[in-house]
Amino acid sequence: PQILFQSWFNNLRNPYGAYWFARKWNDHELLENALAVKNLAILAPREDGAFPAVCYATEEGIYWNRGTRAFKHIDWYHTADCSTTAYYMALWFADHEGDPRLLGRCREFADFMLRVQLPSGSFPAWVRPSGVRMEVSPALKESATTACPAMFLAMLYLLDGSERYL
Repeated sequence: PQILFQSWFNNLRNPYGAYWFARKWNDHELLENALAVKNLAILAPREDGAFPAVCYATEEGIYWNRGTRAFKHIDWYHTADCSTTAYYMALWFADHEGDPRLLGRCREFADFMLRVQLPSGSFPAWVRPSGVRMEVSPALKESATTACPAMFLAMLYLLDGSERYL
């Protein structure tokens, strides 16, 4: 079994909607399931503000994988995956219970994105730790992938009001 926090199949998107229906229908089991996925996303390990996109539940425990490239799991953070998850964290904060941990994770990730932003203003598609800094992959280094971090940062600006996210 795996839980994906990536752009195409984001397992935080469904619980975001399930939370709303659980409250409307007074369905405690559905609410608990939605909150469990939200808490997993919040508690995912992070490196410098970035967090992994894939969670495996194995008999030995939980295993996290940094990112994806289409359906391939890779050892790079995909900024679109992280940004989509952070976007749903921001929506959840705004539309549901206002869990301050969500906003804290969003700010940590936003600060990470601002550190890896390229001089052109775009955001690289994939980055990974390399010593004291993040290594930028040349693949889709300056591409439409920038839209995901930009969408997230704009949403965070609406919630936080900090001009640096613009």
